[in-house]
Amino acid sequence: MKSIIKNALILTMITLVAGTALAVVYSITKEPIEKSNKKATMEAYSIVFSDAQFEEISLKDYNDENNSKISAVSKAVKDGKAAGYVFTTASKGYGGDIKLAVGIDLAGSITGISVLDASNETPGLGARVQEDEFTAQFKNINSDTLNDVDAISGATYSSKGVKNAVSASLKYFNDNLKEEGK
Repeated sequence: MKSIIKNALILTMITLVAGTALAVVYSITKEPIEKSNKKATMEAYSIVFSDAQFEEISLKDYNDENNSKISAVSKAVKDGKAAGYVFTTASKGYGGDIKLAVGIDLAGSITGISVLDASNETPGLGARVQEDEFTAQFKNINSDTLNDVDAISGATYSSKGVKNAVSASLKYFNDNLKEEGK
C-alpha cells in the first residue's frame, strides 16, 4: 500500500513539474509566435495585393454552404483609395483546414491567393496547393470562371478545399462589399 501512495505522489510531482514547465514555455513563446503569424499574414496580403496598405474591417454575418470560415477581412488601400479586399479564409482539405489569403479587386476579380497553412495536407500531393503552378490559376478569375481552375491530380480534396475558400471569399465580397467599394 505504501508503494502505491509513494508512486502516486511521485507521478503527481512529475506532472506538476512538467505542467509548470509547459506553462512557462507557453508564456515565453506566445507573443513571438503571434508576431510571427501576423508577419506571415501581412506578407501573404502583400503577395495578393502588392503595394497596398491594409485596414482590417469588421465581418458581417456570413454562412457558407461549403463550411468555409472567413476569419478576417481587410481593405486594400493604394494611394489613399480603396483598391479591393483581402480575406483570410479557411476550408476543409484532405487532412484538415487549408488557410488562405485571397485578394479581390473592386471589380470582383481575384488579384491572387497565398496559402497561409496547408500543413495537414499529404506531403507531395495535397501540399502542392501551395505551389505557384496551382495558385497562379486563380489570378484574374471571378465567380463566373472559378470552375475553370484545374484540380491537382491525386489531390482532389485539397484542391477543392482551396476552391471552396476562394468561392467563399468571392461570395462574401459579392454579397457584402461589392457596392461598398465603388
